[in-house]
Parts: sequence; structure tokens; C-alpha cells
Amino acid sequence: MALVSAAAVVGLTSSGDSFLLAALLGLVAADIAVAGVGALVAISLTVRYGTSSLAAAAGAQAVLGPGGLVGDPLSAASAWLGALALAFVGPRGVPILAFGFAAGAVVAGPDVASPTDAAVRIAGALGGLAVAWAAARYVPRRVARWSGAGLAALAVCAAAAGRFLV
Repeated sequence: MALVSAAAVVGLTSSGDSFLLAALLGLVAADIAVAGVGALVAISLTVRYGTSSLAAAAGAQAVLGPGGLVGDPLSAASAWLGALALAFVGPRGVPILAFGFAAGAVVAGPDVASPTDAAVRIAGALGGLAVAWAAARYVPRRVARWSGAGLAALAVCAAAAGRFLV
């Protein structure tokens, strides 16, 4: 339960490093493949924002807008792909909170500097939770793991293409 709380707080507050969050999510799920998916999503964030700091990504989203809605289409797609990847690999039960909050932070996680930013952050967290819950409930675990890995790899490719080709 402590790991779930730690990962949920890191995802919800966007504090710390994206690779730390990836490791925490892997520990929460007790699955090295989940940690790998988290690491790929962290790589996509690092490529897009130029840093692995969750606070820096949140600050960029506060200034520019939610990651899934701003920037070139490939960069925006990388945010959605990364969020879906995290949502798909979340296990059932209470640990799903950590995965939902992390997914929400990737696609719509601005630093909370105004009521509008807070609303976007809450909507992102709730959306991430809804998708993570549905994936854990309705998608077979094996399919979810492979789908999450594929989505995370696509997130890296989209972030790289958005940064270096557009």
C-alpha cells in the first residue's frame, strides 16, 4: 500500500523524476514488463520536453497547455500514446490509482497555478483512472501488457518524430 501511495502522489503532483515514477509503477505491479513500459513512457517525456523532470513537464503544460492538446500533432499523439500505455498495464484493485494518476499527468498534467489548471489536472486524473479501470477490467492481462508495450514504443517514436522531424 505504501508503494501505491508513493506512486500515486508522484503521478498526481508531478514531483520527482519520470524514471522514478516508472520504477515505482513497476514495483507496484511487481512486474518488470510494467517497469519497462513506464521507462519507455519516461523516455517519450524526456524526448518531448528535454528533461525527465515531472515538474518541468507540468510547468510546460501549465504555460503551453495540456500535453495531449498542444504542440505538433506527433508530440500531442505521443502524450496520448504514453497515457494509454500506462493505463493499459495497470493491475486490478487499488494499485490502479497510481496508474490512472500517472496516465492523467502525461496527457493533461499542468502545474496547478490557477483554478483552470486545477480543473484540467483533475479532469486528466479522472480520465486516466477511468481508462485504467476499464482496461484492467475488460482487457485480458496478456493483451494489455503487449498493448501497453506497443503503445509506449509508439509514444517514443512519435515524440522523437515530433521533436526532430517537424
